[in-house]
Amino acid sequence: MSTSISPAAMLLRRLRRLSWGSTAVQLFILTVVTFGLLAPLACHRLLHSYFYLRHWHLNQMSQEFLQQSLKEGEAALHYFEELPSANGSVPIVWQATPRPWLVITIITVDRQPGFHYVLQVVSQFHRLLQQCGPQCEGHQLFLCNVERSVNHFDAKLLSKPVTMAHRFPALTPEQKKELSDIAQRIVANGKGILAADESVGTMGNRLQRIKVENTEENRRQFREILFTVDNSINQSIGGVILFHETLYQKDSQGKLFRNILKEKGIVVGIKLDQGGAPLAGTNKETTIQGLDGLSERCAQYKKDGVDFGKWRAVLRIADQCPSSLAIQENANTLARYASICQQNGLVPIVEPEVIPDGDHDLEHCQYVTEKVLAAVYKALNDHHVYLEGTLLKPNMVTAGHACTKKYTPEQVAMATVTALHRTVPAAVPGICFLSGGMSEEDATLNLNAINLCPLPKPWKLSFSYGRALQASALAAWGGKAENKKATQEAFMKRAVVNCQAAKGQYVHTGSSGAASTQSLFTASYTYIYTNIKNLMKFHTIGRSLCLCFVTLPFKSLNTYF
Repeated sequence: MSTSISPAAMLLRRLRRLSWGSTAVQLFILTVVTFGLLAPLACHRLLHSYFYLRHWHLNQMSQEFLQQSLKEGEAALHYFEELPSANGSVPIVWQATPRPWLVITIITVDRQPGFHYVLQVVSQFHRLLQQCGPQCEGHQLFLCNVERSVNHFDAKLLSKPVTMAHRFPALTPEQKKELSDIAQRIVANGKGILAADESVGTMGNRLQRIKVENTEENRRQFREILFTVDNSINQSIGGVILFHETLYQKDSQGKLFRNILKEKGIVVGIKLDQGGAPLAGTNKETTIQGLDGLSERCAQYKKDGVDFGKWRAVLRIADQCPSSLAIQENANTLARYASICQQNGLVPIVEPEVIPDGDHDLEHCQYVTEKVLAAVYKALNDHHVYLEGTLLKPNMVTAGHACTKKYTPEQVAMATVTALHRTVPAAVPGICFLSGGMSEEDATLNLNAINLCPLPKPWKLSFSYGRALQASALAAWGGKAENKKATQEAFMKRAVVNCQAAKGQYVHTGSSGAASTQSLFTASYTYIYTNIKNLMKFHTIGRSLCLCFVTLPFKSLNTYF
């Protein structure tokens, strides 16, 4: 009778019959030892992930490593705490360094306190430089700190002995959203800007043309007529730029102008520059004043309901003009102004104007405009300005006023959009052109042609007109209260047609009035301010007092003093 043998018993019998000195057995043993023991021990990751030995081997090694790392972190901490501040006050002068710098960027994940990984790495490099001796005297450590928190302990400690560049966010996400929303509101759906920021002296010139005395009451009356127009004006005008005087003026019922505008859904802005100052060594070129105390003024204006600001820089085309100095100086001033505005919650309107004085042709104006805009946006980037929270107010590319060659609106449009396409980032939400002394009708026709130009236009292309929105209204008013309705109708008409032009929908009928076709060009156009002796007026701003004064044309200064 046969007996059945289990498979396990059969395998055991065969193993007993095998000779331990056979090749097969030795190969089997070698395979088991290699892949079951030696390989896992040599590869910690496999050991930790897949093998039973991790519980008594890897965990012990990990703890030892962490303890060692903690000790090294403490040692690095003591090293830098005892190190004298050798490089903290050394200015960064790249050209003066005789040897290339060693630039280190250390980026680490979230860490437990006490390990000081950054200090460990930097201490190694710092010791290497010290051990290097005289041959490394020209080398320094320059750290790029990418920590979001400016209070990071390691970064603060390293800032004393090591030259360091920090990453400071200019604006919070909430600030960026507010600025972007304001900018979008101003230029939404073909809306533009009324530039009612004429200074006392400039407004005096406007009133003189219609034979009206330049008094505060007359200025107030005209602006009241404009601001109390029908509420439908908010379909065409998205923002109004005010002068300091106008911001605090009231209508005949005692209501502040700024509140009247805000109730209509119009964003209130303020003129912030304080006139020009000469640039020595140039051909009568200027830079703009007003940065001193600008942050405090912006903060107070924001409290008073202002949401955007405007700063005008003037450049002209002439012999050796605009110079590189004038372009760079005005670009940097515009950028500094824009940064200060955004820090205080105001959308900056950046206005680098190439004025139309001269006999230059269209091509030369395009060339200069491109150079100016390129410098401006380089400066804005350098000053960390948030472009989505800005608006640009440039000149249209036109020939000089004295140029004998005449150009069509289509030619002006092509040159203008080409210049913008080459220099203005698509992140800018809107470009609001100034009229530059053009007649009301020409300003509208050119704006319409710009919006019909076949080139790519990633921005809203709208208007920020002063004279080109008010000339007909001033002529209709004539300083007489009974002309209020006619004045408002003239103003409303210009606002509506420019809104149409901002959409590329304006159709010229040929029935424009005389005032709308009259040239508004003024040679060497600057904001003219009242005689300093007669403008010793103080306006209360918060708890401080602001003395309002501005500069006068250089050639006529001697007539005032």
